Amino acid sequence: MSVDTDNFIVATFALWAGDFEYAETLLSRYSNAAPLNGIVESPDELIRRTGALRLRQLRQKKGEFKLLAAEYGLRNPVAANPTILVTNHLRGALWRMDAREFDLRAYLTDLSWEENLLRLAHNEADQHERSLESVEQTDSRLGFRDNQPPKMTHGVSWTVTGSVLLRAQLSDMCLLQVNGLWTEAKLINTDEEIKQPFLKLLQALDPDSVRNMSGSIKQTG
Repeated sequence: MSVDTDNFIVATFALWAGDFEYAETLLSRYSNAAPLNGIVESPDELIRRTGALRLRQLRQKKGEFKLLAAEYGLRNPVAANPTILVTNHLRGALWRMDAREFDLRAYLTDLSWEENLLRLAHNEADQHERSLESVEQTDSRLGFRDNQPPKMTHGVSWTVTGSVLLRAQLSDMCLLQVNGLWTEAKLINTDEEIKQPFLKLLQALDPDSVRNMSGSIKQTG
């Protein structure tokens, strides 16, 4: 794939994760592209124009959010930003959903790591409580079409027990979603207690040490 294609795919992953600042940074390379109309001369040109459209849409939504925040008198309209966790090949946005529940959405920033990530995720699942592998059905009915076998996914789901119960799911596209539930009677006091199990999981999937993390964990909603 071309550099433009890889960049656009990662930006799309970042939007899925809610990592909007990083998505905007990636999409900014397309800011001078022509509008998405008229004749498109190549696949790369289509990507650049679509990237420019996504950038305009993202900036429009950010502007609308700031206006809404000002209308309701919010002092810090970006307080809902997630904590960002970064490894050599992965980047994740960690959200606090309520006092006990947390959600991590992580994705590849280096698409060449895809096969390694799938392999390491299956190894991790084997060491913990592996969930039943999902099956991609061929139509909306409960059964499969006649004479057509089910298509198995390369993704995997597993559970990690501990003070934070983690339920991890890696899709075929190497999009990782981890739901964390604090199980102790006493509520968490520090961000470090929250980050640690998620960091440990990311380190298992990308063995090089986590190189940085930013932000504090804010509750959404």
